[in-house]
Amino acid sequence: MFLFFSLSFIGCFNILSKQFRNSNRFITTIGGIVILCLAFFPSIIGMYIISERWYYFSQILLAIPLSLSILLINGIFKHQLMKGFLMSLSIFILAFLLIMSPQANIDNRTFSTNSGIRYALTDSELQAGNTISTIYNETIGIDWYYGHLFRYQLDSKYISIDNSLDTGDFRMLSDIMIIIREETMNHPLFRPYQSPLNINYNPFLTLEEQNFSRIYNCGSVSGYLQP
Repeated sequence: MFLFFSLSFIGCFNILSKQFRNSNRFITTIGGIVILCLAFFPSIIGMYIISERWYYFSQILLAIPLSLSILLINGIFKHQLMKGFLMSLSIFILAFLLIMSPQANIDNRTFSTNSGIRYALTDSELQAGNTISTIYNETIGIDWYYGHLFRYQLDSKYISIDNSLDTGDFRMLSDIMIIIREETMNHPLFRPYQSPLNINYNPFLTLEEQNFSRIYNCGSVSGYLQP
């Protein structure tokens, strides 16, 4: 995705030059750049103005500048065979990277072990949610994404523990049941309008060190309470 946008800027500058500029090209190009800036630059400091889905709309608008960039780069070479080879290679590399990006290829982390996010809940996690909501009627602390199950399907009281997962400090949550998914320890977790949550510690050991006891475990989900 970054290669796509980086190359497209060459075409953007060309389209915005006096030689090629007109009202339609100007509006389309500036619109794509503005959307990209609103989605990308705030994320550098951990903030989000618009969600990441707007990247794809920006790609639609900047596809024409990208095509122009490839043509301009190819124009450097005079040999027709070299031009054809580089054109084909450029298209193949861009297509491969876009298809295998974490956003497009959500079920394969081969090329994105530290950024690939699993958006769907497993059968085990769904069943664990049903079980926990049945046996425990008080407030539950869970990661934001898992909370959708408790909010929309199980109608249970819950709070997000994303900040505690990020810092590793659960001591302020002594009066609630803390639910930890195995996914939390192994892969990034999705957070709205923020960068994915990556933790570099074992949350199960941390909870035990902070005087929490495990009262539920189904393999994919564990529940902790303080005595």
